[in-house]
Amino acid sequence: MQGLIDALTPQETAEQERQRQDIAFFEQNSGDAEKACDPLIEREAKYDWLWTDSIFFDRPFDRHRWADEDKKLILYSGDDIAFQTSVGTWERMSYHCWYDPQTKKAQKVSVTAGRLPPLLVQNE
Repeated sequence: MQGLIDALTPQETAEQERQRQDIAFFEQNSGDAEKACDPLIEREAKYDWLWTDSIFFDRPFDRHRWADEDKKLILYSGDDIAFQTSVGTWERMSYHCWYDPQTKKAQKVSVTAGRLPPLLVQNE
């Protein structure tokens, strides 16, 4: 492991540190984002909604990235909700929430039918 660390350039280590800081910032704000975003996502359901994640183990946002890094606007995403259809069946939905941690408010949400595509993992 030490050999790998030694092989990294200062630019690569700085980039990795920036990524760690970004992830920590996203995770630090995810609880407040849930409080702001969840009701807006739920309101998108025409009939009823049901969170499909476990309240004790998972958060509804399993993805996050900068929506606008300069403005510190975060895009949180997930697919752990189902909306009831007009005939009473349930349809899995994916959602995105643009969250401003400075104001602790959701800027907007979008909800679409279906799950999020799987994340691609890079092989080293």
